[in-house]
Amino acid sequence: MDKEIKEIYTLKEVNYLKEYYKDKIIGKVCQEQKAKVLQYDIDEYGKGRYDLKCTCSLLNSSSVLLEKSIKSVAVSIGLKLPSQVLQDLDLKDAPR
Repeated sequence: MDKEIKEIYTLKEVNYLKEYYKDKIIGKVCQEQKAKVLQYDIDEYGKGRYDLKCTCSLLNSSSVLLEKSIKSVAVSIGLKLPSQVLQDLDLKDAPR
C-alpha cells in the first residue's frame, strides 16, 4: 500500500511552494502511481497549517483521481523536496 508523505507549512511557505512548483508538476507523471498530475491547490488543516494537494488521474483510467501531497509528487517525479526548496529560500534571504 502506498504511504502518503505529508508535511505541514505556514501560509507564506505554501504560497511560495505553489509558485515554485507551478511549471514543474502539471502534466508530469508520478511513476509510482502511474498517474498524471492535473492540478494542485492549497489544502488547509486549520490553525495556520497547510499543505499542497495534487490531483492526479491514473494513466490507464482518467476517470480515477488520486490526491497526493506535493512531497509525494516531488519524490515520485524526482524534483527537489519542498523542505529543500524552503531551506534554499532561507539561505538566500539570510543576512550576510
